[in-house]
Amino acid sequence: WRVHKPKVFEDRVLSEHFRHSKYQSFTRQVTGWGFRRITQDKNKHAYYHENFLRGSPHLLDRMNRASAPPAHVVFNSDQYLEPDSPI
Repeated sequence: WRVHKPKVFEDRVLSEHFRHSKYQSFTRQVTGWGFRRITQDKNKHAYYHENFLRGSPHLLDRMNRASAPPAHVVFNSDQYLEPDSPI
């Protein structure tokens, strides 16, 4: 599938069906679901997913959203200090 007019898509579709209205945020979500952007041939800038095929709704159950990496890692250095030892 391909979005031919991203600005119209933002105004008419995203703002009505999503909590955001930014095309860039939408494409980030799409890639999180495993869609790949085609970069060559006549389908350039289209998106593809092997389980998102017309006429095959049974494949949709195989799609999973990738879990987000942790925003930050908490490191408590006190856990890793060696006990005091005489020098």
